[in-house]
Amino acid sequence: MEFEDKIIAQAKKSKLLYAFSLIDGLVNSNDNDKIKKDLESVWKICGFKSQKELEDLFKISKGISLLDYCKKINPSCNC
Repeated sequence: MEFEDKIIAQAKKSKLLYAFSLIDGLVNSNDNDKIKKDLESVWKICGFKSQKELEDLFKISKGISLLDYCKKINPSCNC
């Protein structure tokens, strides 16, 4: 069972890193009006159960909410 737990933990970590990568690309995008809608799709693309699950993991990992992160990185975003 220990091996299986390690595989599951690694898969979750990979999903989260992929989500961070997508989020960074979106937040740094020039299409400020489209960012919010696209951010709302990241959880589905990365295989999370819900938007809330991704947002909770984001906040735990980054120490800031996804919305605050978006506004910090791209103040002109319409998030």
